[in-house]
Amino acid sequence: MKHKFLIVIMLLAALSAHAAAADTLQGATYTITPTGDPDEYRISISVSNITAGGLSIEFPGTFEIVDTNIPAENYGNDDETFIATLTGETEIYIDVVCPNLATGEILSSWDDIATGTHGGEELSVKESEKEQIPSSTSAKEAPFGYSGILALLSAGIAGLVMKTSGRSSSKEDN
Repeated sequence: MKHKFLIVIMLLAALSAHAAAADTLQGATYTITPTGDPDEYRISISVSNITAGGLSIEFPGTFEIVDTNIPAENYGNDDETFIATLTGETEIYIDVVCPNLATGEILSSWDDIATGTHGGEELSVKESEKEQIPSSTSAKEAPFGYSGILALLSAGIAGLVMKTSGRSSSKEDN
């Protein structure tokens, strides 16, 4: 009886720990704002809960980096793609000159190598001016299938253990 009760407690603890972890928001939120100079934009990125990973931004044409707060050894670019490593940063900005950005979109993506999660978003200057477009994923949204299955499985096992626990204690009483 004691062992079954401990199993139920452990299952419920695991379920509540998993539910708490599912509320953690992870990813990147992007905004694009014109700087005032011709064809120049600031891409501001807020990073949440990525301690080791990468970030990629594809531009709608060629671009030139004017300024960034990312150390030079942590990023690279070709004509239309910017790539950076993430090592715990929370706020990043990239000032770029990109003539096609006024009417085009960027395609951004991020990866967290520690958790294996990733996300991405398409964003235009006009969308960014209206509202901040998140590219964040909470564990509750992304791998819900796993969370839901784990929750149902844990609840089912806990119920089964409680049911069998009641039968064996009534047999012991006889």
